[in-house]
Amino acid sequence: MVEDAFNPAFREVIEWTDAWQDHAEDLVSPRTLLIGDSIARDYYPFVRDALAGRYRADRFCTSRFAGDPFFNDEVGRYIRLCPYSVIHVNHGLHGRTYSAKAYQAALDGLIRAALDSCQRVIVAASTPVGLKETPDDPDPSRTAQVIERNAIAKAISRKYNVYYNDLYAAVNGVMGLKNVGDGTHFRHEGCDILGAKVADAILTR
Repeated sequence: MVEDAFNPAFREVIEWTDAWQDHAEDLVSPRTLLIGDSIARDYYPFVRDALAGRYRADRFCTSRFAGDPFFNDEVGRYIRLCPYSVIHVNHGLHGRTYSAKAYQAALDGLIRAALDSCQRVIVAASTPVGLKETPDDPDPSRTAQVIERNAIAKAISRKYNVYYNDLYAAVNGVMGLKNVGDGTHFRHEGCDILGAKVADAILTR
């Protein structure tokens, strides 16, 4: 059963949060915050290194769906941790049980919260999901939802006049980027592509 409202029963078997503030003692350099999941956590080092000398890069990565009140409490505190110059949001692979309507409301609320504390917000597309043993082949059970949610993310970016960073297109169809036995996460080469695209968006958009 798919519902629009938050339901604790829709939480995953394991929920996790991984937040990281790089050089917290530096109160001078401009900062950017990456909000996302394990995909964002994996490309974070590539973004951090690409932005070195121009931005300090922090991350708030979690498995929680943005409609979860606990997510809102956690991310709200982190957004207000310091004045961020740019916030990059990549959220869409978790909370699979929720409907498109629920995802739209959750992401819209997250983007509004980010804009309340930061003038430059970037909305990213979620990345493709492949089959576990043949990760170059799209997972039909996941692909339709990812594409649907990316269309919602793009519409929200237009609503708030913020840049839409199409990470899906950056890696879709590029062979050999995923981990075999996984289908979701990227090898070094894939993280490098994604990190470069995120860093470029932060620097130029």
